[in-house]
Amino acid sequence: TDYEKFAEWLGISNFANPVTTMGGNFSWNIHGGFVQDPDPDDINDFTGPLDYLVYTNHNNATYFAEVFGEETDAGTPVNAWVARAAKLFKLFHVHSWYSVKDNLSFAQIKVFDLDHTSPTSEDSLIQAAVTGEDGQSRYTREIYPPEEGLKDGRFENNPYVPIPLQIFNLNNKTVFHGGFPEVATGRYAVGAPHLNATVRVWWETVIVNQTIYYGKYMNGTLGYLKAWDYPLKAIPTFRGPLNILHNASMSEDGVYVANFVNATVFYSQFCTFDNDTKIQFPDYNPAEGRYREVYALYASMDLDGDRETIEDVTGDQLINARVTINLKDNKNNTYHQTKNVLTTNATGCTDDPHKYRGGLYNMARFPNATMWNINGTLYTDDNDNGIPDYFDNLGIGSFWKKFGKYVRLNVSLMYRPGDADNKDDIPDSTGSHLKDVESPPRIGDEDVLESDYYKGNWSMLVADVDYANTLTIKDDKPYDGMDILVYWTGGWRNVYPGPSDGYLVGEVRVRNPYGIALRWATWIPQPDIEYDPTDNKKPSAAMSRWITWDTPILRVVENVPGMVQLGYYRGLINMTTYVYDISLRVTDAMGNVLPPDKTEVQLILPDGQYYCREPSIDESLLTGMGWSYAYFDQNVTFFQLPGNIGPYGVRIFLNGKQVYEDLDLIDVLTKTEFILIKTPVYTIKLVFYDCENETIPQLYVHVTTPEGTSSWRQTSEHGELEFAFIPEGTLTIHKVWWKGVNVTLLKAEDAGGNDLPLTEENALKVEISGETNAPIKIWVPLKTLIFYTTDFQGEMEIPYLNITLTWIGTYKPWTTEKIYFLETLDPTGDENDEPYNTSITVHPLWFRYEAKAFFHKVAEDSPMENLVEYEAKYVFYKMPPAIYNITVTTVT
Repeated sequence: TDYEKFAEWLGISNFANPVTTMGGNFSWNIHGGFVQDPDPDDINDFTGPLDYLVYTNHNNATYFAEVFGEETDAGTPVNAWVARAAKLFKLFHVHSWYSVKDNLSFAQIKVFDLDHTSPTSEDSLIQAAVTGEDGQSRYTREIYPPEEGLKDGRFENNPYVPIPLQIFNLNNKTVFHGGFPEVATGRYAVGAPHLNATVRVWWETVIVNQTIYYGKYMNGTLGYLKAWDYPLKAIPTFRGPLNILHNASMSEDGVYVANFVNATVFYSQFCTFDNDTKIQFPDYNPAEGRYREVYALYASMDLDGDRETIEDVTGDQLINARVTINLKDNKNNTYHQTKNVLTTNATGCTDDPHKYRGGLYNMARFPNATMWNINGTLYTDDNDNGIPDYFDNLGIGSFWKKFGKYVRLNVSLMYRPGDADNKDDIPDSTGSHLKDVESPPRIGDEDVLESDYYKGNWSMLVADVDYANTLTIKDDKPYDGMDILVYWTGGWRNVYPGPSDGYLVGEVRVRNPYGIALRWATWIPQPDIEYDPTDNKKPSAAMSRWITWDTPILRVVENVPGMVQLGYYRGLINMTTYVYDISLRVTDAMGNVLPPDKTEVQLILPDGQYYCREPSIDESLLTGMGWSYAYFDQNVTFFQLPGNIGPYGVRIFLNGKQVYEDLDLIDVLTKTEFILIKTPVYTIKLVFYDCENETIPQLYVHVTTPEGTSSWRQTSEHGELEFAFIPEGTLTIHKVWWKGVNVTLLKAEDAGGNDLPLTEENALKVEISGETNAPIKIWVPLKTLIFYTTDFQGEMEIPYLNITLTWIGTYKPWTTEKIYFLETLDPTGDENDEPYNTSITVHPLWFRYEAKAFFHKVAEDSPMENLVEYEAKYVFYKMPPAIYNITVTTVT
């Protein structure tokens, strides 16, 4: 009868007296419990999503209106009928495999209906949220009034996600009732409002978890367990459809329940090195004076492929290199750059955390999709009943039949941020309004709420992507792993100029990111590390199915020192990159290394900018020539430059004058280069002679070098003046200074005896080149003055007199102030003990002279009686052209 159908619909057909029950008022509450209330006179009388009210003589419409229709004078209801909707408030906690405290922030959570909507329609999406920095859900879409979900509102960080529950069994046309009776050990029927649903979680655009809440039964124990490493929340100990037992208000010893979502997000580090073991940056060694942070810390890697990271590569690590992780689609196109902002540290390894707050602080973080069915057991069907054993054993074969073609657990799918209708609001988009603008660093809760930068709330972060808003996964986009890209951004500690985005020097293609992840020992096995047996710098055919690389050497480290002892494996990639050194031996034309204090070498980079080693003998100045000479065997070494690009050029300066340029020294840098550069720099010797063909010691010579520098130079004790490391050009010898007098040149000839012409000013210009025939001989009009002393008639030579010469000159070559110069026999300070022979140094730089007297007997007799006749000769050597005052005196 209709009455019986009505009783069935109300869920009371199995009551002892359904008719009597229908004569009163009752509710089925959200727990599936029956609550009867004969006299509804309070707003709390009806407690369930299904309320049944009967009008009787006592409880009629008039009475009902009096109770629930009373108003104040202002028209505000005194009481109101409170209709309790069947909604679950769910708290999701999303974390990685490593720990429930390893939170995932800014994960996308979407709840899909399995019962009432088309799998291909966006109607199947019934709720969505994102996670905060604590890994817990955030939801502000249905907050009323809306401003309470914004900054400083009561629900600005609301963690509870409202999910509607179905109150009717649409198959048998009855309200869910009866609660959760145990029908078998560990199995409970669900006689309460519930919802069959699939929850998907995306992180960094990739599906990293799918959880199915499905069935007619709850399996397990109807209780909760405190999370052992997160005691602030409790975990349900049962499985089944979503229902009130999942509500955030449920607790275990005062600890409230959350649904912990275990996502496939993993960690790894990347260590990068140059591709040369011949040249290393000097190591950190305080005992040898290398104690500053610029020097290289110890580093090692597996170079030879024996899986032992013992080869010393100290000084080869790339420091401040930029490492990015880009996600790829199935056409090998990059569709998203992850929020890993990575640079290498002093050991060459990345140690930056992911830009989203949460997670380890020293490792890169990346998604792996849900490809955990490595052994192929998820979809096997051993009994050939058309239902995979995984679903069969859980008693949810109907799920496979209904949704197997729409919902797969073993998927590698993603959404493209650019496909979102709200792409500027979601966290993944490159142009997202969500930025790290508030302290502390890294993007966190404080950056989300309305600010000068982000005008919104948490629910605005939900990606509105058409194909990600449907239950079916057929239209979702394939995810095919990631690229790890290494960029050179300036060499050792970024000392070189270059483009802001750097040069790509290494690339790793990882189709199965789990293969490089830091893995706990008991987790699913990782794919094998097998190098090519003929070339262990390449992957084997099997290994290349999950990882390939475009770097000289790459090693997936199985046993990482310090981690394997803790029970972890892998999580470290060592690689050499296309980065090389350029070492130049810069010499003159004869092969002599150019002096560090006078030489500057500029390396011209491929973009036209240059980096120079500056003139210096300071072995602690890293940019100086002296430092490079000290540590790299007198070579000019440019350390760690990007390879596979060019050209590289060089300019060399000596004393500020460019002596060499080659703009295409290296067309393309493909290996470390050791290059000998012989510059057109020469050593030229000048020898100065007086009119007696005697060399002139300590002669001051005024010259102008090819660099344009004019100066006074002094000859050696043998009259030689050597110009070491003189560049091509004109060397001009203007004049000399001797004993206070500027003296022009007399003549010159080359080493072959060929005359060299003088200028009108009697200067000599020597063209310096490979054809210069040195040494150059130069004569200066310095003469030996000889005096003979006689009587007035000139008949008798008179010995043992003193002759003094005086003249006027400048006391230094570059002054104009005049003084008297004097040469005399036997002055005070004479260094020669022989009388009448003088050798004296007036000043070691400016004036010294030698004068000699020669007395020898001529005859025993002479025209004068009783006298012996002597010859008397007085010699003054190397005298300059001047006006002399000559004084002859007797000696007492």
